[in-house]
Amino acid sequence: MKDIIKILLVDDDEDDYFLTGELLRDIPQQRYQVVWASSYDQAVEKIQESKYDVYLVDYRLGHITGIDLINYIVALGDRTPFIILTGKGDVQIDMEAGRLGAADYLVKGEIDSSKLERSIRYAVQRMEASEAIRNSELKFRSLFEQSRDAIFIIQKSGEIIDVNQSMIQLFGYQEPEFTNMDMGRLFYKRSVWIKFLETIARHGSLSDNEVEMKKKDGQIIYCLLTASSQYDNEGNATHYQGILHDITDRKQAEMLSRKNEKLDLTGRVARMIAHEVRNPLTNVNLALNQLRNDKDADEENLEFYFDVIGRNCERISILISQLMNSTLPEFLQLKEHPVNYILDESLRLAQDRITLNEITVIREYTDRPCTVLLDAEKMKIALLNIIINAVEAMPPKKGVLRLETSQAGGKAYIIVTDNGKGIGKSEVKKLFEPFYSGKPGGSGLGLTSAQNIIHNHRGSIDVSSEPGQGTAFVIGFALAGDHN
Repeated sequence: MKDIIKILLVDDDEDDYFLTGELLRDIPQQRYQVVWASSYDQAVEKIQESKYDVYLVDYRLGHITGIDLINYIVALGDRTPFIILTGKGDVQIDMEAGRLGAADYLVKGEIDSSKLERSIRYAVQRMEASEAIRNSELKFRSLFEQSRDAIFIIQKSGEIIDVNQSMIQLFGYQEPEFTNMDMGRLFYKRSVWIKFLETIARHGSLSDNEVEMKKKDGQIIYCLLTASSQYDNEGNATHYQGILHDITDRKQAEMLSRKNEKLDLTGRVARMIAHEVRNPLTNVNLALNQLRNDKDADEENLEFYFDVIGRNCERISILISQLMNSTLPEFLQLKEHPVNYILDESLRLAQDRITLNEITVIREYTDRPCTVLLDAEKMKIALLNIIINAVEAMPPKKGVLRLETSQAGGKAYIIVTDNGKGIGKSEVKKLFEPFYSGKPGGSGLGLTSAQNIIHNHRGSIDVSSEPGQGTAFVIGFALAGDHN
């Protein structure tokens, strides 16, 4: 509380003024400044001149009552607390004072220093608390109205209570149209709205959920939705408030970027296919032209031309099959296998290549049980392709291949690291694209096939590499007991 509480005492009896002053002086640890007004008109004048912390108002002011003065104070919008003083108790006066918002009602003959101190203290403290709440509400309202994000307040059943200006502008409705509107009308999918209500009712909040919303004109927009429950003093949820951050422009830019990436990938794949197929196709055409021109060709020449055509058609067929096998999902025969065993089996299949290139192999396997659900044969193919890729990235006699296994967070991890030349970020993005190869004569399908197999196992594969620093492949799978 304040060091000095400023009081306006409105009482037409000077003796009461002196008595009140005496009572206030008897109160320890609190100082008071009392200003006396002996009439209604004098009180009005002093109220207009200065600011007070509390009004002590006698009910009897000659032909005018303290209730009349209180009505005047209330009409001014003055929120200073007031205490009614009266010569005798009167239920009617008490009720009228309470209706107008009096902080207390005291009978003069029953007042002592303790009662007066408590009444004034409670009145001032309630006023300070009320002002703090009001300032907080004004601050919230200012943030509410000035926020660039759309803000809404809704009933637990979904009817809109209030929206800010950004919400009005975002959805294109007039403000009155939002009153009691079912918020679900703004969700593009009703199922998403129902899930929102279920989630916030169960958990009390949600954060940055990406949702599709629908404007008044039917346009679909993308937003990040954050919302929380609001509670009463007993801890019961009373309503929900939330924020919608419009990400439509960003989302459209991402979709356009993905579309362009797909078109770019399609173009690269088409060029690569054309390049790979052109050579055998050229050989087929040359052989056909020779057959047309060499009408007197003997059986040996005919057999040679047909052999060229057959061999190159087979080459084209193999290329197409490789492409399809690298991208199409496959049926998996899943069984539980230790990751250490699967990695060792894959290493065994690559042993000839490792030996010929004189590569040093370092194995750092986990000692903890680390079992995953795998199609062993297909996973060996995937890991073999990754190991071969690492071996071919390293110089003979100087290469170091590091194989690691570990487990954390309910997942098993395989890490394959080489000390080769490494690649830049732009090349890392292309590693798993069909027909992309960083080495001469490569088909560019090995890593594509490996990624497809791992993804079919609901696994993950990540690559980190820098020029001159080597490359690391990190493959992750859910542990067998954690599979859903």
